[in-house]
Amino acid sequence: MSSETLSVQKVTGVTAPLVCFANGSISEACKKQLRVSVYEESKQTLKGRKRKIVMAESQRQTYKASNFGNVDSECDATDNSSLYLAEVNKETGEMSFYSAEVFHLMPVREASILEQSLKSSMSYQEKTDLLTESFGSGKQKKALVRRQQIRLKDSVIKSAISSVVDSAVAAQELSSSSSALPATTSAIPPYNIDARTPAEVYKLDDIIGQAELESLRNVAQVFFQCNSQIIAEWQTNNTYFSSVLSRLSNLPFNETARWESACCLMYLQFMMTLFQMKAAQMQKKDPLPADWPDLVTNLMLNRFTFKSDTAKSRRCLPARLKDLLLSHILVLCLILDRFTTDLELLQVDLKIGPNKLQTHVKSLGCKVKKEASSGSFTAILTVPLVFPEAKKSKKVRL
Repeated sequence: MSSETLSVQKVTGVTAPLVCFANGSISEACKKQLRVSVYEESKQTLKGRKRKIVMAESQRQTYKASNFGNVDSECDATDNSSLYLAEVNKETGEMSFYSAEVFHLMPVREASILEQSLKSSMSYQEKTDLLTESFGSGKQKKALVRRQQIRLKDSVIKSAISSVVDSAVAAQELSSSSSALPATTSAIPPYNIDARTPAEVYKLDDIIGQAELESLRNVAQVFFQCNSQIIAEWQTNNTYFSSVLSRLSNLPFNETARWESACCLMYLQFMMTLFQMKAAQMQKKDPLPADWPDLVTNLMLNRFTFKSDTAKSRRCLPARLKDLLLSHILVLCLILDRFTTDLELLQVDLKIGPNKLQTHVKSLGCKVKKEASSGSFTAILTVPLVFPEAKKSKKVRL
């Protein structure tokens, strides 16, 4: 049995970078498209070591990693281990050892890119509020919160007044045919009371069927192919609701899952559009946009609107069905967010008061948690599923 003798030497002054992807392996085709850059700080920190940053960019995603410290909140911290890379020269029989550093590449969230584009379009007051939120004193932050609450209340009041005026137009048609609306119509989508995990409580098929989801592929293609620059442009032009745009940055990389998420987000956009429609808009012969798929249009009209029996035979959106529409919006957001949803953007997009939105979320079996850092509210779906009990009315003594 033959044996080989190797001459071993340690190479000093050279550090070899070892790169791995934290979210999975990269195919050979993608590796050829990656543009890798290494940056090194001139000053030494942390016991004489120099901080290095590795960035890998492709057409769809940017990855970033550091040898120590925080490039992003998810980057690795320093450990006490020493790593070496060995290189064997088969011709000379020499083995060289190099000091090595491991870089765990993490995908960069595109929210930071969006924030930069938003700051450029901010007014002076918005920029001042942003500085106060980050660096202001406790007294200044409290004044900022009060001012924001007043603005929100004003917008909610204006929306409520316009909604009351518009609803009065359709009230006469609805009053004559309201008895035809089934009294058993529930404002909660089908649910599994015996669910053992949050994913088993509400099913996506009960929100939108597979046939309707597939019909959304053409209109959802813009979401499937979007990048950070396009999202920033949509944000500036208010092309889509903020609740939809905030989720586009986190679309899955897997093609099948990405298509499903893109179609679900487009359906979320459609439902929120219907929720915002006024009574006068519902009086049209075809109230929903013509470019929506017919399967989705028919689903939404049959599920969330009511056709009156008057001569004009126009559609309306009663309060009970509007609550059902809101429930479907919230449940779809919970499914997309893995059953933990921030309510702040939904409150602004839907122009709903915080108390009403939180009450509705609790009626779906969610718990509402207030974030100490931002002051926003988060809905969390937990099991076992528990619905709030109806308050008993007090008896009045005569």
